[in-house]
Amino acid sequence: MPPLLEVRDLHTHFKTKAGAVKAVNGVSFTLEAGKVLGIVGESGSGKSTLALSLVNLAPYPGEVVSGQVLLNGRDLMQASEAELQQVRGKEIAIVLQDANAALNPTIRIDNQMTEALEGHLGVSKKQAEATCIELLKDMGLPDPKEMMKRYPGQISGGQAQRVMLAMALALEPKVLVADEPTANLDVTIQAEILARLRRLQKERDMAILYITHDLGVVARIADEVAVIYGGTIMEQTSARNLFNRPTNPYTYALLQSLPRIDVKQQVLTTIPGSPPDMLDLPDECPFLPRCSKALTTCRTSFKPPLVEVFPQHQVACFNPMDPDGVLGR
Repeated sequence: MPPLLEVRDLHTHFKTKAGAVKAVNGVSFTLEAGKVLGIVGESGSGKSTLALSLVNLAPYPGEVVSGQVLLNGRDLMQASEAELQQVRGKEIAIVLQDANAALNPTIRIDNQMTEALEGHLGVSKKQAEATCIELLKDMGLPDPKEMMKRYPGQISGGQAQRVMLAMALALEPKVLVADEPTANLDVTIQAEILARLRRLQKERDMAILYITHDLGVVARIADEVAVIYGGTIMEQTSARNLFNRPTNPYTYALLQSLPRIDVKQQVLTTIPGSPPDMLDLPDECPFLPRCSKALTTCRTSFKPPLVEVFPQHQVACFNPMDPDGVLGR
């Protein structure tokens, strides 16, 4: 059975006077119905641009310059703007990182929430409001009927984030793209929202692309994980494999920098150097200047392809970590 969503060699550039900023630089992955794929990476790695590129919404001067985004086999990059309007929200919904900035401060929440239902489904205002109230209940908001009458400036950040999630789920999309939806929330509310999101995802057999910089969140919600760096996917595998057997040197370094409660007297390590300059990024491994395992091959070759080194475990590296001593070099 083909995947619900398949991204093939996607490139998104921001064209500036100084050159092209390669924010998304050859990203490929698949996402099946009923699964959660976590996209994890540090700030500036291209996560948010990737999310917007899936429905051709990269902000100006950003532009998808090549690649395919296949939804049920249909290439969205070849779709007209009118066709994409029908896809956005109804088939692929996006929850943006900053809920307070995404909500219009001059429009009441009820009008913002019901607009999509009325536009896509043609239901009455009263029917749309009833649906939105139920969605807000599902998100755990107290007195959702009263909440609908408020303006965004009258609710907290956590409440705004739940409103955004409810809006994204209103049309029962096949794919939900959640761009760090719990980044600014305390851990208690974060855990509650993740649990509710996971429950709704299972009930609806919905696919989720969950974007975050927090590996702890990835461990809680994701079935599979793709680690992105410099606009490129460095490693993709199941969440269990990623934590038990990190194979790309960048992934390994990330995990070594995280404190663990099960390890006494742990020595945390840092990754030397700085993230790559995305302006006119050379066609080589983006982690090369910071990698302690780089070989001569790495310095004289093009960017390594994402290949399978273990069953259902893909890595883009010429010299991957070898915890089991089975890769051979």
